[in-house]
Amino acid sequence: MYKLILIEDELQTLEQISELVDWNSNNIDLVGSFTSAEEAKNYIINNTVDFIISDICMPGMDGVELAKFCFYNYPHIKIVFITAFRNFDYALSAIQYGIVSYVTKPILYSKLMESINLLLLKVQNTPSVSVSDKHLQDDNDTSLQSLTSKVFKYIENNYYKQISLASAASALNFNTSYLSRAFKEKTNQNFSTYLHKYRVEKACDLIKNTNLKISAIASMVGFNDADYFYKIFKRYTGLTPLAYKNTHEGEIKDE
Repeated sequence: MYKLILIEDELQTLEQISELVDWNSNNIDLVGSFTSAEEAKNYIINNTVDFIISDICMPGMDGVELAKFCFYNYPHIKIVFITAFRNFDYALSAIQYGIVSYVTKPILYSKLMESINLLLLKVQNTPSVSVSDKHLQDDNDTSLQSLTSKVFKYIENNYYKQISLASAASALNFNTSYLSRAFKEKTNQNFSTYLHKYRVEKACDLIKNTNLKISAIASMVGFNDADYFYKIFKRYTGLTPLAYKNTHEGEIKDE
C-alpha cells in the first residue's frame, strides 16, 4: 500500500480529511497526520512516505517550503495542496516542485478524490499529462497575466514615489520572491528595469514639454539622487538629460 501523510494546521480540517476517505480501499495507508510542516519534515526524514496532502499556508515552514524540500531530497513523493482561493497565486508558485494537484477549501469529497486518483495515476507512470497539470498551467498563465497587469498599474500610479519590488508585493498582497519570478517570466525583465524605463519615459516627456530644471524632473519621476538619475537616463536613451533636451528643443507636445 502507498503511504500517505496529511498536514493541516487547523485540527478540525485535519480530522475532516482523515475521516472523509476510505484510504484502505484506495490502496493507501494513512501513516501520519501533522499540524505543522516541520513535524512532517522530521517524519519524512525517518520514514517512508509516498504521498502528501498538505495545507499551503501554515505558521513557520509552509507547504511550498516543504514541497521544495521534498523535490530536492525525496523526489518520488507526490504532493497535493489544500489552499484557499485567496492563496491560489502563491500555490501556483510551487508548480516547479512537481505538485500534482490542489484542493480548494471548503473541501469537497469529489474534489479530494479527484486529486487522490491523480496521485495514484502518477505513481503508475501513466504517460498522459494529467488534466490537473494542464488546469494548473492554464490557471498559472492567467494568473501571471493578471499579476503583471496589476504591477503595471501599480507603477503607473506610484512611479513618482519611493517604490520597490517589496512595496509592490506588499500593496498587491503577493509573496515578494514569487512576484519577482512571475514578473520576470512574463515580461523578460525584472521589476527595477521596468520601473527605470517607465520613469525615464516620463522624464523624457517632461524634458520635451516643460521648462523645468533637470533636478526637479528627476525628483518628479521618483529619483532622489540626481546623479543616479543622470546615469539611468543615459543608460536607456544614450544621452544625458541636457543633451536630450537640446536635441528636442522647440518640439511642441501634441494635443
